[in-house]
Amino acid sequence: MKNRKRVAITMGDPGGIGPEVIVKALSRAGTWKCCHLIVIGSHEVMKEAVRLTGLPLRVVPLTDISHSSPEAGSIEVLDVRSRLSRKRGVPSTSAGRAFVKYVKKAAALALKGEVDAIVTAPISKESMKMAGHVWPGHTELLAGLTHTDEFAMMFVSDAINVILCTIHVPLKDV
Repeated sequence: MKNRKRVAITMGDPGGIGPEVIVKALSRAGTWKCCHLIVIGSHEVMKEAVRLTGLPLRVVPLTDISHSSPEAGSIEVLDVRSRLSRKRGVPSTSAGRAFVKYVKKAAALALKGEVDAIVTAPISKESMKMAGHVWPGHTELLAGLTHTDEFAMMFVSDAINVILCTIHVPLKDV
């Protein structure tokens, strides 16, 4: 158990579908066997997502990743404080600021070797723009945080692995 890889899951937009997608994914049998999963975001939002899904999971807030002690049936959340005035399904400046903070925290943990990988939940590009950020999405944000010039977006499944030739480019501009 102690040698499992640590994976940070950024919560995504607090008013979006990300928190519920994470809850549903983490409720699936076997999910916990692959690695040690820690959500980076708001424990209050994750508690609400658990309530909305009706799944029998417990949210455990963490103030530091070193306090992590994963248990089946629980979702550990490294609580990244951010002022949230969210309405579900409505883009907002506060949501854009919050999920960028979550991604930045996950990247910092990865760069320090405290997590082995990052998984990102959906964000609102409109919220990101409203918050004054210039990145078109996660990919460019992570590339900027890691000072990477060559990067790609990849989708992996049991059936197919795909690396996109373009990202965040309108089809008319390809």
